[in-house]
Amino acid sequence: MKKKIGIIIVLFMVSVAAGSYFNLINPTKWVSISYNKGRATAGDTVLSFQPSTSSPLINEEFSVSINIDAGVKNLTGVELHIHFPAVTLQPISLIKGSYMPIELVGPSISGDDASMTLIASPDAPKTGSGTLAVLTMKAISTTGSPAQISFSPSTLVLDRDSDVNVLNSAQPITITVRTVTPTPTATPTATTSVTPTTTPTATAIPTATPTPIATPTATVISGGGGGGGGGGGYVSTPIPTKTPTPSPSTSPTPTVTPIPSGTPESKTVSTGLVRFSDDPKVFEVLVGNKLNWIPTLSVFNQLGFSWSQVKILSPSARSSYIRAKLMRAQNDSKTYYITEGGLKRWMNNSEVFLSYGNKWSDVVVVSPLEINAIADNNLIRGPNDTKIYKLEIQNNSVIKRWIKTVDAFSRNGFKWNQIAPVNTTELNAYPLGANIE
Repeated sequence: MKKKIGIIIVLFMVSVAAGSYFNLINPTKWVSISYNKGRATAGDTVLSFQPSTSSPLINEEFSVSINIDAGVKNLTGVELHIHFPAVTLQPISLIKGSYMPIELVGPSISGDDASMTLIASPDAPKTGSGTLAVLTMKAISTTGSPAQISFSPSTLVLDRDSDVNVLNSAQPITITVRTVTPTPTATPTATTSVTPTTTPTATAIPTATPTPIATPTATVISGGGGGGGGGGGYVSTPIPTKTPTPSPSTSPTPTVTPIPSGTPESKTVSTGLVRFSDDPKVFEVLVGNKLNWIPTLSVFNQLGFSWSQVKILSPSARSSYIRAKLMRAQNDSKTYYITEGGLKRWMNNSEVFLSYGNKWSDVVVVSPLEINAIADNNLIRGPNDTKIYKLEIQNNSVIKRWIKTVDAFSRNGFKWNQIAPVNTTELNAYPLGANIE
């Protein structure tokens, strides 16, 4: 063990000289263990939540501190995976706390889950207790209340001197959403005085004229878009514009052309691991100098990689590589486009794939583990169009649903920076489903 620690310290000294912090955590594979969700004993490593309120009013925002007690351990890494019912609680943000110094991956919020990976140097491991992160949420419904916020089983805590997940206890919390109780209005006492009145003249009650609902105008941020398989850029915060009365869609339902079969059984050959000194992301280098981002600490370990294999490069070396933006899993014919933001979108037919000038030879093959770890890109908009659509899979086919209002967009927890522009061919390839209102 002393020899292992010595190797880690040497790696740390080298990485500091190169301006690197990424390969500072324990360069060993972790072994998952079960942990107790109840009360911990002295010396245990414990994760817990501390809400600003456990009974927020509906539409009230509140914060949840995510705390850790290291017990007797010397901690070098924490991979948080937090689960909650999105129908009841809407996540707003996940921000790193003061306990761990380096934010390696994330934060990521998707659906019912939020995640973040934090690390520290093995030369200066973290002990004691502190706040790992703060999750801000909004109580949006009493449906599902009381609602539980919990740590998912994939949550991982690494110790400098151990090869296993050292988390002993992860304690959930319960949030009860309250509604505002109206104050009773006193019933007035009737008077006995009778005042003669004339027959009133009927007065017409004015009818309110509805105000048009604003919908966002998306501004495209350049960065990878159309030629790479369907939108790698994102849009900025929208500018509201008036939405015209929608007319029935006349877009024809396309005939899906099968993607060529004969998926290779083996992965695309890997030639090494790299990281650029100005970016914490680690990439697997594939044949053709294609960079495949390794999205989580768990994936890195499960692929059998070692932190000592990561080569640190200067930012200028990026020009020698290209982004792996088209990929599919072993034994699966589904081809995905990977956006520059690290989200995946299924290219559901050959016409869409080829409309961006893609080549089948550019598709790399990775493990199912890697594909499953990449979050979906399910928000799109067409060229010169203010309408935002959500993509959904129904009966193994992808449909699009128009998000009609800004309120509907926010109420469903969608993120403006996750909207990708697509070309007309791809937009028309998705049959129109029911609107999201």
